[in-house]
Amino acid sequence: MATTVLRWGQSAYETDLDLQREQQAATALGLGWRAAPESPDAPDLQGVGALVVTSRVRVNAEVLARFEGSLVLTTSRSMWSVPEVVEQALHDLMGLMRRRPALHRAASGDVWARAA
Repeated sequence: MATTVLRWGQSAYETDLDLQREQQAATALGLGWRAAPESPDAPDLQGVGALVVTSRVRVNAEVLARFEGSLVLTTSRSMWSVPEVVEQALHDLMGLMRRRPALHRAASGDVWARAA
């Protein structure tokens, strides 16, 4: 039996054609695919291996307790554009290279690590 992908809801920016393409791609990979409308109540999760939700769908403890699968994906987009994501990643990398987390921990413990 093939793993089933359940698409729970549709984001405002997604078209019916987008969902049709998603279904075709899942089918081409040998996966089952079905859709459920956005609702506060979880749809039938029996046999679902992957759950695809929108940012408005709440996957709470009750839903997870009923979910037998292993993958939950969201279709939400971030508020950042690609250049901003790259800039933030480079900033974080430089902070790690300069040992910023360790220096922050030292400063939080009232240690001035001037030599470091």
